[in-house]
Amino acid sequence: MYKLKQREMVLIPIPFSDLRSKKKRPVIVISNDSYNQKTEDIVVVAVTSNIEKKEWTILITKNDMEEGNLPTDSMIRVDKIYSLSQLIVVKRLDTIIVYPGTYSENVDVNKRLTIKSKSGAEATIVQVANPDDHVFEVMADYVNR
Repeated sequence: MYKLKQREMVLIPIPFSDLRSKKKRPVIVISNDSYNQKTEDIVVVAVTSNIEKKEWTILITKNDMEEGNLPTDSMIRVDKIYSLSQLIVVKRLDTIIVYPGTYSENVDVNKRLTIKSKSGAEATIVQVANPDDHVFEVMADYVNR
């Protein structure tokens, strides 16, 4: 099983306060890598796209990301810290790094994803392989480029 790393952003199911239902929400892993490797648990802090400044929040933007991208500016909720099993993580937020070159492709994107050029957009070109199809067909929310 893949062990999560400190600073990774992942989705987990978080129950509503009445415990009747739950919703997938992003969190940032704050426990260190040694702890994450040795135990089945992780310590995380909640992230919300509600950027209203409140006590106990820290603004995070796409410029703060080491890897990948945020779809929108968000707030880290330092008053919402959880210890939970790594097994309940629904998904790691994925990043694809594309190296410089020209690619002939038709790409279907059907999951949350960040597509990032290693050397900038000017050095990476995707041309349509099948002119009767889209170069990129996006069938998911929160796809970043």
